[in-house]
Amino acid sequence: MTHRYTQSGFSMMDIMVGIAISLISVLVIMQTYMVFEGQKRTTTNGADTIESGLMGLHDIATDARMAGYGLTSMNALACTSLNSYYNGTISSNTAIAPIQIQSGGTSSDIITTLYSDSAVGGVPVTLSKQMPDSSSVLTVTNNSGVQANDIIWVSSPGSGVPCSQLQVTAVQTQHFGINLLHDSGLSLYNPPGGSNIFPAQGYGTTPPSYVIDMGNLVEHQFQVLCNTLTMTTLSATSGTPSCTSQSSFANTNPIANNIVMLKAQYGIAPSGSQSVNCWVNPTSSGNVCDTDNWATPSAADIARIKAIRVAIITRSSQMDRNIVSQSCTNNSGKINNGPCLWPDSTSDPAPVIDLSANSNWQHYRYRVYQTIIPLRNVLWANL
Repeated sequence: MTHRYTQSGFSMMDIMVGIAISLISVLVIMQTYMVFEGQKRTTTNGADTIESGLMGLHDIATDARMAGYGLTSMNALACTSLNSYYNGTISSNTAIAPIQIQSGGTSSDIITTLYSDSAVGGVPVTLSKQMPDSSSVLTVTNNSGVQANDIIWVSSPGSGVPCSQLQVTAVQTQHFGINLLHDSGLSLYNPPGGSNIFPAQGYGTTPPSYVIDMGNLVEHQFQVLCNTLTMTTLSATSGTPSCTSQSSFANTNPIANNIVMLKAQYGIAPSGSQSVNCWVNPTSSGNVCDTDNWATPSAADIARIKAIRVAIITRSSQMDRNIVSQSCTNNSGKINNGPCLWPDSTSDPAPVIDLSANSNWQHYRYRVYQTIIPLRNVLWANL
């Protein structure tokens, strides 16, 4: 009996069709994966920029709210310039203010805050004896919490005379008052005999002079370096802040990365008022609403600064292969190579943003974070 066996299996055509279907499936899967991976990167980068922007803005706002503590009292600024000594170097008439904005032009601005960190910094004590030079004994009616090692400023508010900086080395109670000793051999901040940092007339009791406890003297500088917001403690740092990459900084502390621009304006009020009626750039020509020199404001203009307006621009860490950002035109007609800041007008122009130094700036995504920070110590002093 003869048996016939039928052959079974895949033909060459079947195999080729199967391979084609498999390749198409792999392509679809890969395309889907790439789309979702791109969305994931965009979402992750967006979250990172949100975190960086909020962190940077929070740190600036917190510090700026302290600006002027210890410098404002009795309806007057303690002073707008400072005489000081440190380790053999005398600095005279150094300009000071509760808060200062240095214009960066088309680059980022720099914000500097100044205040006392002493619990009694806002309560100056009265000088009870004439102090003709910085070697004289410093006698006050009470020490009001001043302790050894505190930085103090001798001031004659409203006189236009510079403050003078010393460091307390000991506190001695006398029957006629309290002596705040400032031995030059025990502090690099105290000038030796023969090196006078006081103004020619010294400090006296008529008109009254005061001692302000600055504690450790906080002077913070905020600026953008290597696409990172940094904070430098100027009173404790020697050397210019710098960076070589986003992970290598000198003489400064990084706060938040992926920040490409910091811009700020002064909120000013008319003399004798506490209500801001004009926002000005920190330039020699100011803004349309006030053309005073706000790059180096006078003592009278410093007292008019009641708030600052700050904007931070963050950038995604990943560059997109496509153009994802376009130029923006302000209401005032100014064209920004980057995002616009707050809504403005011809009489109240916003700072112009220019990110075109990076030829690929349009391949990044940006977010703008902004706030208005009142200078509460200036407002409470009713300058």
